[in-house]
Amino acid sequence: MKKLMRAYMEGAKWCYSKYMPSTMEEYMKVAIVGAGYMMATTSTLSLVVMEENIVTNEHFDWITSEPLIVRASCTVARLMDDIVGY
Repeated sequence: MKKLMRAYMEGAKWCYSKYMPSTMEEYMKVAIVGAGYMMATTSTLSLVVMEENIVTNEHFDWITSEPLIVRASCTVARLMDDIVGY
């Protein structure tokens, strides 16, 4: 949640100062987190694992470490969102 709010604040700063990120990496660093897909993935994980009644800190530690599969799926979702919004 804190990462999401920080990304929102960074996006707001960019908007109000009319700043345009100079590289795609700079934009994606904020955009991926700001889209909210990371937080949605964490929420989904907790709901899926709750059915098994085995929710441990290991699960949340894994998802918050941003493994490659989560980061890749969030990148694809964000880029698709940007294309549709354009």
